[in-house]
Amino acid sequence: MIPKSQLRDLIRKLREKTAAGEVNWVPHQTDDFGCELLLPGSSVELSFLSPATDLDRVKVILNENDKKYGPAPVAEAVVAEGDPDWELFYGLYLEASKGAHHWDRVLGELESAVNNTGRIGLTHEQLSDVAVPATR
Repeated sequence: MIPKSQLRDLIRKLREKTAAGEVNWVPHQTDDFGCELLLPGSSVELSFLSPATDLDRVKVILNENDKKYGPAPVAEAVVAEGDPDWELFYGLYLEASKGAHHWDRVLGELESAVNNTGRIGLTHEQLSDVAVPATR
């Protein structure tokens, strides 16, 4: 088991490296809004949980990556909105998900489109003629 204080320190350092663009977060394979940090022998999974009847949460799982059996959790933390560590964990999730899912680019394009005058949007035919850069 990893002590909570050590896990908090790792999350803080990971958030700093992520904010500096030094972490390669990728989309999670089974969670549409989650992301992963893949290392040779381990991985970090980040998920955002927003239940309709409860507080938002960020879930962090540290895994050992076994070549034969796949990821095996070695530590897990779930931090709810209002928790003293919420800003730390939620901040990491925002930075990591931006890197993994490129939602900042989507948001920027949409904001630009709605802030300009005139009609916006393409038909499917027009879209097929537009070279859209690969993001993943």
